[in-house]
Amino acid sequence: MKTITSLCTHSPHSPVPSRFDTMLAYDFELYNRPGLVWSEDRIRSMILSLRNFAICCLNPLPDYQCLTLSDPAALDDKLLVIARDPGTKEIVAFTSAVYYEVPDVGTVLHTGLTCVSPTTRRSGLTVYLFMHIFQYVVPRHPKGLWMTTLAEVPSSLVSVYQITTNVFPSPEITSPSPIHLRIASTLTSKYRHIIHAPPDAYLDTSKFLFRDSRPPNSALRTNPHDPALQHRNKLVNDFYLSLMNKDGGDDVLQVAFLDPTRACLVGMSRFSTLKSPNCLPGEISKFCKYSAFLMFLQLEIVLHKFGLERLCKYLRSYFL
Repeated sequence: MKTITSLCTHSPHSPVPSRFDTMLAYDFELYNRPGLVWSEDRIRSMILSLRNFAICCLNPLPDYQCLTLSDPAALDDKLLVIARDPGTKEIVAFTSAVYYEVPDVGTVLHTGLTCVSPTTRRSGLTVYLFMHIFQYVVPRHPKGLWMTTLAEVPSSLVSVYQITTNVFPSPEITSPSPIHLRIASTLTSKYRHIIHAPPDAYLDTSKFLFRDSRPPNSALRTNPHDPALQHRNKLVNDFYLSLMNKDGGDDVLQVAFLDPTRACLVGMSRFSTLKSPNCLPGEISKFCKYSAFLMFLQLEIVLHKFGLERLCKYLRSYFL
């Protein structure tokens, strides 16, 4: 069994063993801004590995994000999580989030690009990829941070809606606030390369709908009405579906606030169903371990507020 160690004891630029490794039959690696410290050869090797895998999801491969070989700084602003088969060490999924700066707001996290092998889709693997992101980000931003998502997949939009607060667009918030507008304007003007926006794409600021962002020949284009892409929360799912072009090609730009307390509570509720009398012993073990992680994550948020990082490191290394 792989040794489980605390995030706090590792360099943010090195692969971080995770306590989730024993919950799924995959090994996870997390890299924070690796391009700032890696050699050119290592950066190129990683990008080639990601490209070799991504071809199973995207064809043709887009020249952007963590898949580009034309930008020497491609991994400088990325928060990368990779899932591997523990036997073959082959990549089975990855997600690559991006940091960017917004005036008077600070650092914002864009959820970026996610690729999952067709053989492992609908297995819950995407949830674990993003839980690794949150596991790393939340303790380092104990007051929370703003994040953005650009997608035409209803299930992805609903998932972000459920774990965040102050979400626009959403059924509860009918018009954007000044901070929503500032973040959206900065992303779609200064950071268009982050979202791979074609020149003709434009933002409808009344709905935060990015029109014509996925032309017909785009490898990133999907059918938003595909039954496999719908969320179980029909009310919110249908809200996002109603915003988009029925033929595809439009993206919803979601601006939301990642509140640490809400993220922990939602994470706990996601696994509450594992307490069913009919669940397997292994699933009960998953619930217990995940519950422990969430409790310590909440404690760590409090400790960071009072500058008690050393105590935080000790507690996590001792108990987890």
